[in-house]
Amino acid sequence: MYRYIISISIAAFLLIGFASCNRQQRDAVSLKVMSDEKAIRELTEAAETVNKACPIHTDNKTTLLAVSFREHKWTYYYEVAEDSVVRFDNAVFNENIKAGLKASTRENLLASHDMLTMLRALIKVNADLVYSYKGKESGHSINVMFTYPELRVMVDVMSAER
Repeated sequence: MYRYIISISIAAFLLIGFASCNRQQRDAVSLKVMSDEKAIRELTEAAETVNKACPIHTDNKTTLLAVSFREHKWTYYYEVAEDSVVRFDNAVFNENIKAGLKASTRENLLASHDMLTMLRALIKVNADLVYSYKGKESGHSINVMFTYPELRVMVDVMSAER
């Protein structure tokens, strides 16, 4: 059976910084040419493998709680320790941070060979990519989503530039 490699890297989160997950995640998925059904099964198994290692503290404020692959969505669930700078209970702040996170996450996804492999796997099964951040203190959440069409354009543009 093929193993699938997944390397998770996400963008700078104000003062939280670039968060990337540990070796268990990178070893969880290795993409090979396969049927969509097999790809879906392998992505589901990869999520289960990553979840066995959770929670994973990616830095002093951010913890990866879980990963899921359901209904054509690969979702990372993070908990973020809030402070006087980072709070999720302000709608204006949330929209600004979401826009900043999406832009920097896009850059980080495309800069990582392992994440490009993961994006191609998600594209193969027409899946979306979601980062869900929940404030530990407030309980409020923000989601950064890359839809299948966005992922496809990102990878196609990146491939054309190389």
